[in-house]
Amino acid sequence: MNKDTYVVCADVHASDYTAFSKPVEGKPYGSRLKNILEALNAMYEEALNKDASRMIIVGDLYNERTSISPIVTKAVTENILKGLHKQPKGFKLDIVVGNHDQQDNSPVPPNSVSILETYSTKDYPIVVHDHVDVDDNLIFVPYTEDSLAFKKEISDIKLDKSKHYVMFAHIGMSGAKSGKWTHKLGGNYTLEDVRYNEMDLVMVGHYHWRQKLADNVMYTGDLVPLNFNDEGQDKGFYLITKDRKYKGTFIPVHSPAFKTIDLNHYKDEGTLNEELKNNYIRIVTHNSEDTKAMRKLIKEAEVPVALQTKQEIKHDSRLDISSDSSDADIVRAYCKKYYPKVEKQAEKYLIQAQEG
Repeated sequence: MNKDTYVVCADVHASDYTAFSKPVEGKPYGSRLKNILEALNAMYEEALNKDASRMIIVGDLYNERTSISPIVTKAVTENILKGLHKQPKGFKLDIVVGNHDQQDNSPVPPNSVSILETYSTKDYPIVVHDHVDVDDNLIFVPYTEDSLAFKKEISDIKLDKSKHYVMFAHIGMSGAKSGKWTHKLGGNYTLEDVRYNEMDLVMVGHYHWRQKLADNVMYTGDLVPLNFNDEGQDKGFYLITKDRKYKGTFIPVHSPAFKTIDLNHYKDEGTLNEELKNNYIRIVTHNSEDTKAMRKLIKEAEVPVALQTKQEIKHDSRLDISSDSSDADIVRAYCKKYYPKVEKQAEKYLIQAQEG
C-alpha cells in the first residue's frame, strides 16, 4: 500500500430516505440508501485499485442526529466493515465527527460514529476523531460549536517544516456556498484559521456544494445527490495522491441526480421517460392541462416524481424579490429591510434547517 494515497469523502448523510425511494428486493431499506452504500463501495474499489492506505470520511456519516434507524446503522456498519476487510491488512479508516453525527450542540458531545471504533483491530484500525487530532502529517478537525477553542488548537499545532501536511475538517468556512441556490456565507473559519499556506491540501466537509476556496482548499461536496439543492453538480469523492506535494483528484459517483424540468423551458426530445426512470425529477407545470397530462405520464411510468404547479401571478412586492427567488434570497431581503442586525443569524438558521 502507498502510505500517501487516500480516498476521501464527506457528508454521506446515510438514511433510509422515503422521497423518490423504491423498494429493494430482499432488503429492509429502499433504493436511496442502497445508492449510498454502493457509493461507499466505489470508494473501497478505488482504494484497492490505486493501492491506497486509508479511507477518510470528513463528517456526517449519518443524517439524523438523534433518531437513526437501526436498519440504517446495521446496513452502514456491515457495509463499512465488509469493504474494509477486502483491503490489504494495515488499511485504515478515519472518521471525522460532523454535526449530524453529534448528539447535541455542546462543545464535544457524544456521537453516533464512535461505536465503530469497537470494530477496530490491529490489521484494520478504525479511528474516530472527535477532537483536533494530528496523525503524523495528517490533521483532523471535527465539528464543534466552540470554534474558538478548536481554532486555538489548530494554531498551537507544531508543524515540522520538512513534512507535507493535509487537513481534513468538518467546518463552515467564510466565503463558501452551502448549495446551488445560496450566496457566499460568513462561516466560523477563515483560510488563515486552517493555516492553508502551511498545508498541501485542506479537504473540507459540512457544506454540500463542491467548491474551491483556494487552490489547495476545497469542499468535497456530498457523496451522492441528496436533494434539489445539489442540482447541476456531479457528486463523488476524492483520490489523494502525492508527487512533490499532495493533490486531490475528483472521482464522480454514478447515482441518480435531482433534476427540475420546467415545461415552459423544456424541449421534449423523446427522453422524458428515461429521465423519469433514471433520476429524481421535479416537473413544473404552469396550467391545468399540462398538470393533467403529467399526472397521466407519471402514473404510466410508475416512478416517484414530484409535480409542482406554478400559476403566474402579477403582483407588486414590497421586497426586492420575485417568484423565482430562493428561500435564502427571501430571508435576506426581508431581514435587510426590516431587521438588518439579524440577517446573518437568520440565514445561518435557514441553512441549518435545510441541511437537517
